[in-house]
Amino acid sequence: MAMSLALLKGAVDVVINTKKAVDFLKNMSQAEEDGFYLWRMLDALSPAMSIALSLRRRHVTLRHVESAVEVCRYTWARCEEILERDGGEDDDRPDDADSWSRWFDVKKKGVTRRQAVKDMLGHISMCQNTLQLSLTTVVLAVQNHHVRPRAAFRYIPAAQEMAVSIIQEFEFGRIGSSGMSVAVGEVQRLENSSTRAKQQDGGHRYWKPRGSRDVRLMLSKEGEFSLEFRKMKTVVLAGDSDSEDEEGGDLWTQAVTSTMPLRRLWMDQVPNLEVDEEDEDRVAYIMGDCMLGFDSVGRISAEVFEAIICMLKRMAPSGGKARACLADAVDVAEEGGQVWRKAVEKELGEFEAPAADETARGQGGLIARCEQTLRAWGSSAAGVHAQCVRLLCRI
Repeated sequence: MAMSLALLKGAVDVVINTKKAVDFLKNMSQAEEDGFYLWRMLDALSPAMSIALSLRRRHVTLRHVESAVEVCRYTWARCEEILERDGGEDDDRPDDADSWSRWFDVKKKGVTRRQAVKDMLGHISMCQNTLQLSLTTVVLAVQNHHVRPRAAFRYIPAAQEMAVSIIQEFEFGRIGSSGMSVAVGEVQRLENSSTRAKQQDGGHRYWKPRGSRDVRLMLSKEGEFSLEFRKMKTVVLAGDSDSEDEEGGDLWTQAVTSTMPLRRLWMDQVPNLEVDEEDEDRVAYIMGDCMLGFDSVGRISAEVFEAIICMLKRMAPSGGKARACLADAVDVAEEGGQVWRKAVEKELGEFEAPAADETARGQGGLIARCEQTLRAWGSSAAGVHAQCVRLLCRI
């Protein structure tokens, strides 16, 4: 269970971690064949992982790719652990057959690097198969709209219900003093400056990177909700804590008030923010003076995260009144959910309406498509079709 929790909560920037491992392995590929395979297999996995990470942020596709993403993250972290130099090793990079041989013969946890690299090849192959299975499932099970890199946000009742459940966990006292992780990602804060070349807000403020952060929802003894931004560890392995306080107390809290500014943008739409190409299609949330490049944690998608924030804003103290309980402030079922939908749209902008053909298919779309495909195979598939129908009836 501890391993599962660590993996679910961990959020390593996989592309960066892969680049670190790959750059190192490029230099040893000529000396060791296994190093070459490890380098190329990691390199080949990177594009598919970028797609899976994007799908993992959204509510409809998250559950299909979650496990595959976490398996790949764990495997890459293990690769980095194997390649990392111990304190007693020479800092110079190996540059001939003898030095490479010494480097590979170093033991880590009782196993030589040479053997550890060989073992990792099988794990990376497993990652490739798992990721392929997950992405294939997405293609079969999810409507095309949700698979696009910048799929427009739609109102998803299940996401609102999940947000309600999370806030109720706090209200019922089931969440301890450490709070709950509701998001992870790269965070930037607006800072004052009179000298920075690239400034914003009339030349007085700019975005200052604050690194990877674990965003935790907290409830104070006074009954007020807030978001706490904790520094992430760069590598997440089973048994590691998922976040830590920086030296010097570089940890801050953003109170969720009724007037807190809240915006949803794509990263490349954030004014005066320099964005890497791989992050352009990542959803970003501006909350007060903080900007979060969102990544999901556990089963909390972008849709669930923004619903939580909108609900907390409605519950926040206002006009001299104490914080309202969730049941008094939010009713996601009122008028078929339309009242709450309009409240969220007031904060974040209008949701995209589903196309007419998608609405007609409804939740039975996957079953209908599977049956249609099987029927197209002809009479030879009649037995398989009957078996599938019987299995579906048992669910």
